[in-house]
Amino acid sequence: MSNSEICKTCRGPKAKYNCGICSECSCKKCTHFVEDAFTYQLNVPAELSHSQYCHACFQEHVERPLQEYQQVAEEAREVVVFLKNQSKVTRLMDRKSAPLVVKDCDDEEDALLKMSFQAVKMGHNALIDVEFKNKKVINGSHKKIIVDSTAIPTTIDKSRSYYD
Repeated sequence: MSNSEICKTCRGPKAKYNCGICSECSCKKCTHFVEDAFTYQLNVPAELSHSQYCHACFQEHVERPLQEYQQVAEEAREVVVFLKNQSKVTRLMDRKSAPLVVKDCDDEEDALLKMSFQAVKMGHNALIDVEFKNKKVINGSHKKIIVDSTAIPTTIDKSRSYYD
């Protein structure tokens, strides 16, 4: 048996997975699989863009950023959203931040979560003047709708009722 088929962590045979960072072999039991993580983050570092990691590299490079990402993503789901046509409600809110622009999203919910994630990372808890633009993309016989979106991030008092 060659050395490349032995797991780096448990030294067991049948190590058929390679770590994305160190390229060492690991077995299925010792491999950490990270699928669809960091989807709302704009610039994902190269070391976090892989789908499988050995235990040591996962603990050293991936675990803390993944926990931070999940916490910010959870906060992004709690962001208050006001659409463009709700300007009567938002007319007195602060609009000092630059607008967030998200392009080529699968649907409106995906676009909203990406903008909310960016807003939370900037320290805001609300999006105002949210506007969606749908584009129809025809690829042969396949039709798909792509969503572009803009919004202005701001901070509001969540204890106050904005809807009467």
